[in-house]
Amino acid sequence: MFVYVVVGLWLLTVQAVLVTGNTNPEICSACVIVVGLVQQAELSVRFENILKSRCPDGRVAQPACFAGIDELVLALEAKAVPEDICLSAGLCTNPECKLFKTWPVKDLPDPLPDWPTTRHRHTLEEDQKTIYINRHGEKKWSLGCLNDQGQARAAYIATNVYNGENFLAPDAIFACQYDDPIDCERCKETVTPLSEKTGLPIVFDYGYRLVLGGNKGAAKAMKEKLKTADTIVVAWEHNNINPLTEAIGVDSSLLESWPDSDYDTIYTLKFDAESLELLSFTKSAEGFNGGDEKKVGESAMKSVTKTLFIDMLDALTWNAYSSPEDSGLPKIALPYLAVANLKALASGNLDDNECGRFNVTCRIDAFANYHEPLADRDGDVFSPEGKGVLRGTHWRGVDCDDKDETIHPGVSGKEEKASGEDVNCNGIAGGNETGSFESIFCDESDSRGVIILGDSATAHFHVPPDWLTAKSLDFDDVLPKVLDELDYPQCSWGTGHADLEECPYQHPVPGIDGVFSIYEGMRQRNRCNTNDYQNIGVNGARITASMNLAKSLQRDTVRDKPALVWLSLMGNDVCNGHVGFDHMTTPETYYDKAIETLKVLDTKLPPGSFVVTPGMFDGVLLYDTMHAQQHPLGTTYEALYDFMNCLEESPCWGWLNSDASVRRKTQEIANSLNEVSRKLEEEEFENFKFLFYEVPWKQMFAEYSKSGEPVTNLIEKVDGFHPSQAGNALFAQNFFGWLEREHEESLGGLNPYNEEIDSIFFN
Repeated sequence: MFVYVVVGLWLLTVQAVLVTGNTNPEICSACVIVVGLVQQAELSVRFENILKSRCPDGRVAQPACFAGIDELVLALEAKAVPEDICLSAGLCTNPECKLFKTWPVKDLPDPLPDWPTTRHRHTLEEDQKTIYINRHGEKKWSLGCLNDQGQARAAYIATNVYNGENFLAPDAIFACQYDDPIDCERCKETVTPLSEKTGLPIVFDYGYRLVLGGNKGAAKAMKEKLKTADTIVVAWEHNNINPLTEAIGVDSSLLESWPDSDYDTIYTLKFDAESLELLSFTKSAEGFNGGDEKKVGESAMKSVTKTLFIDMLDALTWNAYSSPEDSGLPKIALPYLAVANLKALASGNLDDNECGRFNVTCRIDAFANYHEPLADRDGDVFSPEGKGVLRGTHWRGVDCDDKDETIHPGVSGKEEKASGEDVNCNGIAGGNETGSFESIFCDESDSRGVIILGDSATAHFHVPPDWLTAKSLDFDDVLPKVLDELDYPQCSWGTGHADLEECPYQHPVPGIDGVFSIYEGMRQRNRCNTNDYQNIGVNGARITASMNLAKSLQRDTVRDKPALVWLSLMGNDVCNGHVGFDHMTTPETYYDKAIETLKVLDTKLPPGSFVVTPGMFDGVLLYDTMHAQQHPLGTTYEALYDFMNCLEESPCWGWLNSDASVRRKTQEIANSLNEVSRKLEEEEFENFKFLFYEVPWKQMFAEYSKSGEPVTNLIEKVDGFHPSQAGNALFAQNFFGWLEREHEESLGGLNPYNEEIDSIFFN
């Protein structure tokens, strides 16, 4: 699976240059990173095999295709400097931009710790079972036996393919029986050398003909064999490989017509070792060249790019969802919606609840521009249980009735007094002879919701380190992560509510066991706050975009409970990839946009609410913490920061900069914006009180260091910029502690009925 992603990323960069005729920084950085990973993880052989599967007519018929691949693989195996490879390919243009100060990297980083749970068990080969499906070798005539090249391929399969290195060695071997007096049994011929080498008998009782059980009967036998065998190798007739694969469980939409000239492709099907559930379907290649070593000095990348990239998307989609029903959306829509999510393709204005159930254009507009969920039948901007991604329940509380827009998290619950219905979805329903439980337990409890508006630090942006660590390279569950914009709001400092092992790995944080967030702290104080959270964090958001964040908030000034709102923009007003200070927000602009946003909030929040803005992060502290450390790619963070700045695509030129004077100047601008937020405390609003929190970043880091843990635990390992899972927990602990000490009224009351609520509803 991960090889497809790496190859696809490489080919995507090449395709962009071939289509547009030019390069750009993103293409260059992707090229350098992918080439570096392929070399560090020693993927050249598998990389080559997959590429050659896109030249199905063989080396003689497609010499240019093979020659271009040969040139690339020779450079990779020679450990050529990644930047030099990308420069020679025309994907990079500035030889001064260097990611790796020395090459090759002598001491590669060890894999970072991760949770030992079923969430990650599918990344381990010992927790999977595999079926490989091959076509038989080349034949003398249409019904004939293997010719010399076919015999050579059969020998190659036994020694070079299923040898435990390039592909797993088998525990069972199946071959298609033709059961025909004329047809030669070439499938059996193809795996006979493998059978002789391994000592395994060939299961030869099945074929595509109905008298032999047909493809469905063969598929059933193979899945039955998986109960005792970890790896099965299958040789089958090519016109029946797709029907066989579909009968095993692969969606037919992922299966292309098998070309008559293709003898090299391998289908790989991965299964859970315990349940035998199909986990993934990918394509690769044997890599047999038929003995032809002819070289042609013409690049062939153009001929293989498009098809392989489509294959990669198929693999990603399949690995994420084994059926369309698992996602709640048509499978064909998933890649598009991911792009819509990341690029915000739609535009326009949208009033609340304007979208009908089948108004797709309106829904995508609401999703892309106003960050509202796609799965929302009643238009109240809350999704039903099970719809976590695409701005669903990972981001906002669960809608317990998605057919009624008046029922959703945050409703005051007054209507429950008579009916006992759970109209605010906090899990408290029913009643006794004295009234509804909502009235008994919650009416006088001063309950309230948590709403977080902000940036990627608010949303908890996280790129899995395994994606860039050669020793543990893996792309587990790529698509669901993309559909959440690489964010983990369910694990964030503001609205974290998931089990810890559903989150990125969390290093120890003193005083915290599990996920802790502002929402969790408020729920601990008052169980009536259960499920009342909204995270409207958007990657890249700054004060100039905060108006749309406020408009996305769901609250009714009359019908809903008060809310504790955090308007948290920790860096983007001074952070971007542009060189110089001109693109940073000025104090005047910051004040004007902040006031506009706060006025919108005043029209939406119920009386008694609070709005808090924390101070921007300390970028000098960030740089000092990370710059000398080793990045998962093997280089240093300082080298990574300088490489991104050289390409002018850094997430923060001002803070992530080896020039100390630039860092200091950027921090001075950030501090001037903090002063604007401080002065906003003097403003008065009708429905909420505004608070500014000057976060003691240095003190927080120093106290964490005293616990014996390295402060690098608090920063994301891949980007070296965002707070990590431990950082999110520590921030939440600090932020919530400040509110308890200084502004406890913002948190609502301590509910004396918590134990009784737990015993009845949350036991």
